[in-house]
This record gives sequence, C-alpha cells and structure tokens, in this order.
Amino acid sequence: MFKVKCEIEAKPLAEEKDKEIELLLRQKWIRAVVVDERIGIAARRLMRHHTACKKPADGIHLATALALNVDEMHTFDGSDLLSLDGKVNRADGKPLRICIPTPAPEPPPTPTLFGE
Repeated sequence: MFKVKCEIEAKPLAEEKDKEIELLLRQKWIRAVVVDERIGIAARRLMRHHTACKKPADGIHLATALALNVDEMHTFDGSDLLSLDGKVNRADGKPLRICIPTPAPEPPPTPTLFGE
C-alpha cells in the first residue's frame, strides 16, 4: 500500500467560499469524472514513480488528465507537478503539458455612441 500524509490538520473552508467553488465547478471547461479503479491504480503508480507527484489528489488529477488526453493540465502548485511538464505521456502517447493557467484576455472595450 502507498500512502502519503497530505496535511497536518485539515481546516474547513469558510462558508462564503462554498459559492465560489460551486460557481467554479459549473464552468463549461470543468468535466466531472468518476475516480474508478483504473484512475486510482494509475494515480498510485504515478505517485510511486514521480517524486514530484506527492499528494494523492495530485496523483488523481494527473491520472485523470492523462486518461482523458487533455491538451493541458493547469496547476498553481509550482513546487510539484509543474516539474512533470512534458515528462508524462497521455493515454494517446503524447506528452502532457502541465502549466500555470494564464488569465483569459480582457475583451476589447465596447465603443460608445460618440466614441467617448
């Protein structure tokens, strides 16, 4: 069995953060995926073979991205998964791009009636 201690003490999120998370999860680019035995086994193997994949949640996210052949896996965890950019292959054999997400460009300003 392979087990990693993730946090010293889990702290619940503030109630007002619930809405932010719910809105985030409703975005069109979010896809709900069942973590089945195949993903679980792949996650465990990734954690064993890549020291940068330190936490079970990282292993699950990475295994899911690989299985779904996503174009890019976004992470803000600069000390861990970013070091695996291009070093792990998706199910189709192509290397997975792992990067920090870039903000969407601002839309151009809407012109006013008198160009003000």
